[in-house]
Parts: sequence; structure tokens; C-alpha cells
Amino acid sequence: MSTREIDVIRATVHRLLGEGTRIRIFGSRARLDEKGGDIDILIETEQKLADRVASACRLTSQLQLQLGDQKIDVIIIDPETPEQPIYQIARQTGVML
Repeated sequence: MSTREIDVIRATVHRLLGEGTRIRIFGSRARLDEKGGDIDILIETEQKLADRVASACRLTSQLQLQLGDQKIDVIIIDPETPEQPIYQIARQTGVML
């Protein structure tokens, strides 16, 4: 990922969800030896969100407007999100921004 892409992701996540969020890129974009593919983002926040799905959709659309039309998958975890295996995989293999 380019420095610009990372900066856009950080700024957009913090603007929409607050400064206290943890952002990880996982999947093919987290591995330096692989190029292309979609951007997989795991976001963890300590604040309870009224609607995680709506927040993820809003974030995805804002990122696509700024980064161009590419596949972006956003997962948002708040304190009430039930644990799923993909979350642990993303935490273990992802790169913190």
C-alpha cells in the first residue's frame, strides 16, 4: 500500500469513528510480497456504535471516493460485537496502521 492510501485510511477512520480506534490492514495488502487485491480493514473501537453495518458502509463509501473505485472490505468491532474467527485471523496476520 502506498503512503497516501495509508494516510487516507487513517484520516477517514479517525474522522468518522474517532481517534481511539485501532486499524489493521490484513489479507493480501498486508503482505509485502503480494500486490493488488482488495483492501481488507479491521477496525476496533471502544465506543458502542448504534449501527456497525451502517458505519462500515459509510466508511467504505468515503474510502472509495478518496482512493478510487477498488474493492474495500471493512469490518468494525465494538464492545458488543460477538467474537468471530476472522477477527482473530486479522489480529494475528494484520498490520497495525
